[in-house]
Parts: sequence; structure tokens; C-alpha cells
Amino acid sequence: MSPKRGDDRSAYGTTEGAVAPSASQERSRGGRRRVPWWLLLLVFLLIVALIALAIILAHSNSSSSKAKQDVTVQACNADPGGGKPKASGQIVNKSSKTSNYVVRLKFLDAQGNQVTDGVDGVKGVKALETVKFELTGTGKAKGPLTCEVTGVTRTHLPGQ
Repeated sequence: MSPKRGDDRSAYGTTEGAVAPSASQERSRGGRRRVPWWLLLLVFLLIVALIALAIILAHSNSSSSKAKQDVTVQACNADPGGGKPKASGQIVNKSSKTSNYVVRLKFLDAQGNQVTDGVDGVKGVKALETVKFELTGTGKAKGPLTCEVTGVTRTHLPGQ
């Protein structure tokens, strides 16, 4: 029997000059490549960390109506010279923990159109404490204005 074309075996069934296939050749023939254990561990730890972060943020931040109920706007005034308007009010921390607040509101003209907005942060408001806040609009506004609270974020401080 004579060897077929492209066959490395001699007529005697030996594999003279034949080279064992490399790992990449084995994989391309249907062999499975194993994923390193450390990579699986890294992916697992990343997933656990993301879940823990989501749980912490869901329980420590409150931009819901509860936090919004802590804020009262007491004054909303345009600058007489046509500059940036100012708003002021108070925050009553009705939670049981010392908290940081971020108050967002919009300034509305007499027709109810938004003319500008403003944001203020207040740190370290103790449980059941009342504090004042003041904020300045980001843009200029004239005429009589009203203010509408658009969002309040209350974040409990760690360890409190």
C-alpha cells in the first residue's frame, strides 16, 4: 500500500517527521478551552460587588416623596436688577439618621414657564433637626416668580 498524497505516514504506518498538533490546532478541531479559575473568581466578585452597591444605594438614598416632604420653600424672588433669582426655605430631617440633602427646584414665571433652575446641598442635618437653605438660580430671571421643588435627595451618612 502506498501513502496517499498529503499523508505523513510512510507505507509502514509510522509518522516520520510528523509534529504533534499545537493547543490552538486542538481547539480549532472542537476541543474546549478552559477558562482560568482566577478569571471566574474575578467575574463572581464583580457581580457580588455590584449587587451590594445596588442594595446600599437603594437603602441609603431617598429621592422619594419622603425626602421631598422634608423641604419647604419659604421665599422665591427675582433679582430686582434682572440677575439670578434666589430661593430659601427650610429642611426638617424627619428621618432617624444624620443626613445630607440635595435640593433641586425650578423658578417659574407668572405663566408657569420655567425660566431657570437651582440646586443646593446641605450637609450633616441631624435627625429631627431643622436647618435653613438658600440657593441661587443658574440663569437670569425678571418679574414675579414662583418656585417648585423638582427633587430632593437625602443620603444617610455612614455609621449613623
